Amino acid sequence: MNGVSACSYDSRGVRRGPSRGDRGWVTVEMAAGSLLVAAMACLLGWLGGILALQLRVTDAAAQVARQEARGDAAAVAAAKSAAPEGSVFEVSRAEGRVQVVVRCTPRSALPWLPAPAVSSSATVQEEPGAK
Repeated sequence: MNGVSACSYDSRGVRRGPSRGDRGWVTVEMAAGSLLVAAMACLLGWLGGILALQLRVTDAAAQVARQEARGDAAAVAAAKSAAPEGSVFEVSRAEGRVQVVVRCTPRSALPWLPAPAVSSSATVQEEPGAK
């Protein structure tokens, strides 16, 4: 032991052993605390995954818009293939600009855990001479 005692003192200042009503509470508190820490770790991991997916979708929108503005069909196909699985692309051209909107709804690893849809858009000026 580390010098900490689970004993108490009576009204006369005489030291007594641990009371029966307090036995096992440390175990219960540790179990509850461990479950809480595990739940928080899962929540942070889930949130980190959603943020990483948002970054990938944003990068995909920017890449596809850039390549569309250049008129490079092969590079557009390569950028789309590098996007997260299940991504849907909407490309529009207006007033010399290319706008790309990417939407993605991820599959949840756990059926009870929600998987929010993420989206991003990018608008780029068309390059002169682009097809």
